[in-house]
Amino acid sequence: PTTLPEWLTYSLYAFILIEALGAFFLVHEYRLLSNMQSGWDSYGVFDELKGNNQIQKIINTFDICLGLATNLLFLIWVHRANFNSHQLGAQDMKFSPGWAVAYYFIPILWFWKPYQAMKEIWLTSKAPQAWQSIASGTIVPWWWFFFLLSLALNKAGFVSV
Repeated sequence: PTTLPEWLTYSLYAFILIEALGAFFLVHEYRLLSNMQSGWDSYGVFDELKGNNQIQKIINTFDICLGLATNLLFLIWVHRANFNSHQLGAQDMKFSPGWAVAYYFIPILWFWKPYQAMKEIWLTSKAPQAWQSIASGTIVPWWWFFFLLSLALNKAGFVSV
């Protein structure tokens, strides 16, 4: 039961690392372009920009592959966590394992249904028999806030390019 969470954790750490590398090289490109605009040696800067661009292509390839793998592992984990909650005896759950995952792919509903499913998983994992009577805490709302924020920032960055 611990292999999937371990792989998901490693995948998330690797994803954070690749995102940080991407940000570093993006800032480096901005500096190079600023130097070029201010009249520094254009030929040297241009060659360095080409090299930086190649590095960014490699990072972007890893980013896409790792992002897909991380998302897949996460969705498998959501399915398994929901399934386990049912198996531990949680009664009156609103979300099945399949729907806990499917709502991530349904337009409009994905704004709040995955949050509700995750909140239910969180509560049933704390107290499967009495999950409806315990407080939900703040970690799931914060997770959902940052998830939506990252999607919005990603969309804003994509649109501005």
